[in-house]
Amino acid sequence: MSTYDTEEHAHWTPDRADLNARIQALGIQMDPPEFFEVTTGSVAGAATHLRATRGRFADPSKIDEAAKQVGPDLAATISRLPGCLSFIGGIDRATGQTISISTWDNEDHARWSAGEALGDIPSRFQALTVQVEQPEFFEVTTTA
Repeated sequence: MSTYDTEEHAHWTPDRADLNARIQALGIQMDPPEFFEVTTGSVAGAATHLRATRGRFADPSKIDEAAKQVGPDLAATISRLPGCLSFIGGIDRATGQTISISTWDNEDHARWSAGEALGDIPSRFQALTVQVEQPEFFEVTTTA
């Protein structure tokens, strides 16, 4: 995951034919990048695991309301959990798709239970038509 100061900079693609050839030689298949507007965030520390949670607004007109009313509470709550090193949330306004990515000091901390940790936040998002998927977990292998 990378963050950029403008959408134009985020869409920049380096001309790295040598890197692409090495990746293909290893049999790694890369998905095309996805772009999201950052709506909440905090960053600190060196992570070993990350947690990615996707969602979608059934009613995209609720995006700003969710970002202002619930997003800051979500970021603050997750940032206070044991082992949390960073949290960032984003939105694709055209599709209503959301993503939040948090980094953690170990896998056990990354696998916290939303039902226990988030209190009323899931129901507040649900009231704003956000449908949240199950989180995905990854080991951090590369950082910049």
